[in-house]
Amino acid sequence: MAAVEEAGRRVAATVARLAEECGSTADLLRAHARLLAGWMRGSGFRNGCPITTVLLELAPRERAVSDAGRKAYAARLSILRDKLVSDGFVRSRAETLAVLCTSALQGALIQARVERSGRPIEVTAAELARLIERAARN
Repeated sequence: MAAVEEAGRRVAATVARLAEECGSTADLLRAHARLLAGWMRGSGFRNGCPITTVLLELAPRERAVSDAGRKAYAARLSILRDKLVSDGFVRSRAETLAVLCTSALQGALIQARVERSGRPIEVTAAELARLIERAARN
């Protein structure tokens, strides 16, 4: 549980910093993907997202771990949602897009690890960014 909480804090801090630095959610996603792909390459694709790894194994069997995971994801989702709102999305749409972005990137981390390539992360973020930019214009 402590590992999930600590990883959740680190991820939220990284996403919050990127939200401050980036002019849009699309830019945030691309920047985050570059970081994630770089970290994974640097570890020889041994490291990924400890939150996902632990939760895949222990949730929902371990209630405390599941609760820590929900809190970790909620923190990340709220940062993305707020950035999407600042991009002009209504709150309800921003919430669903934040879930889509988080879920897609988590899946891309697993795929990147299996393929030993940052490409799944980079492609996923690029497509999400395109989707968000297009939706923001409409």
